[in-house]
Amino acid sequence: MELGFLKTLVIVISDPASTRRIVQLARKENPGIYIIVRTRYTAEVENLLHMGANEVIPEEFETSIEIFAKVLHRYQVPRNLLLDQIERIRSGNYEALRRVELPVKSLPEKCEIITDIETETYLIGEKTPAAGLSIRDLKIRSTTGATVIAVRREGEILPSPDPNFVFKNGDIVYFIGEREKVLKAIELLEGPKTFK
Repeated sequence: MELGFLKTLVIVISDPASTRRIVQLARKENPGIYIIVRTRYTAEVENLLHMGANEVIPEEFETSIEIFAKVLHRYQVPRNLLLDQIERIRSGNYEALRRVELPVKSLPEKCEIITDIETETYLIGEKTPAAGLSIRDLKIRSTTGATVIAVRREGEILPSPDPNFVFKNGDIVYFIGEREKVLKAIELLEGPKTFK
């Protein structure tokens, strides 16, 4: 096996014994190579790292995170909180190569004409730049194309807030629109002064 010229090796086979052998051989042949391994079980992680792998991504760990994300999204946990929790889980154990794909939430299938419309939620925190600003100040609709359809404040749903509605810490904002537009609106809330 000629590995001296390689900079990175990614191993994604399902045979644990072969995976271990490849890691050992690759490290022996090329001490400077960066080895990334996908393994089926978290129990293999420490062993593979000890044998010379630089990163080990267990399938069951990523699958668990994906299930966790889908359940929280189903219960309408605000997107920014969900992504923050996923990052905390990952940084505590393993670096992930891919982001969790959140399920698309669209209106019922009966509305075939508008199946590209989605809803999404966002929690305004103490440090959210949009806190203290109104819907009008942010120009959400004209800048992004997404619409604020409601805000949950202190447990109460406030439907169709007017343009002078001012966001505050703890508000959960409900958006509707095409996915790209909704994501732009979330970016706007996270940094309205730098949004382009």
